[in-house]
Amino acid sequence: FGNEPDLFRHHDQGNRRWTFDEYLAKWKVFRAAFHEQLPQVAVAGPDTASDHDWVEQFTQDVPKDIVLATSHYYPLGPPADPNMTIDLLLHPGAKFDSSCRQPLDSAKAANLPFRMTEGNSCYNAGKLGVSDTFASALWAGDFCLHLASLGCVGVNLHSGANGYYSPIVGSIVSGFSARPEYYGLMLAQQFAGRTLKKTTLEAQGANLTAYAAGRGTATDQLAIFNMGDRDAEFKIAAASGGFKRATVERLEAAMIDAKQGVTFQGSVVTGDGQFHPRASKRLKSVSGKIRASVPRYSAALIRLE
Repeated sequence: FGNEPDLFRHHDQGNRRWTFDEYLAKWKVFRAAFHEQLPQVAVAGPDTASDHDWVEQFTQDVPKDIVLATSHYYPLGPPADPNMTIDLLLHPGAKFDSSCRQPLDSAKAANLPFRMTEGNSCYNAGKLGVSDTFASALWAGDFCLHLASLGCVGVNLHSGANGYYSPIVGSIVSGFSARPEYYGLMLAQQFAGRTLKKTTLEAQGANLTAYAAGRGTATDQLAIFNMGDRDAEFKIAAASGGFKRATVERLEAAMIDAKQGVTFQGSVVTGDGQFHPRASKRLKSVSGKIRASVPRYSAALIRLE
């Protein structure tokens, strides 16, 4: 009930912000009236913007009245701030921990699932030259998988109105096209239906992330994001045994700030939504270890057999 209630203000009281207690009292009134008419409909909350202490208080106070804890996250903003750059987007740092880990931990403590119900690269429709570039593809793919690895059950990216951060833009009249961010989401979507596995990465100070997943006890795919300006070489080993075969599908563009020419698995998404990926490329295996290169500012999806 209400969107980003931690930003609500009393316009008749000098624009004073609502306190959490004021919000919770109103929320309980709404919840009771709603439940009386539609008892079978599930309710979630509190859908906060940035004060994630509210999530902790909310999940402690009404854990049995909701089925899902929710909040929002934007690593950048406002767009007019010159400090909102590609480099900052690709180095989320402490803000990710305070804005994503904290509400997740609060939900877990209340035995509730958590969903990031709104977010994107930069609030207020994104930033030109950042949100509409290839950097947003790397950010979006990594962001979704990072949250999944922490136990988040889903992510909703804010879009629409042809904002700079919209993954799909256009109109019925002019047609539609996929922005760079869409390709990062395509990579992350390959993990749907799988269980994320514990992964150890020796990044040696580079801006790298890695995620492994599979069905059952087996690990059958790995995603590596190189969000730094140095090429990286990897040796990939299983916790027990080796791999018989491995192939790679790449997420790449000519430059980190490219707005066109982004590809996943060597292909683009056409205006009617069709996607025809090229054949995956085989990776070498030496003594049960896979060797893979991930060039600077790119990502790789490695499938294992």
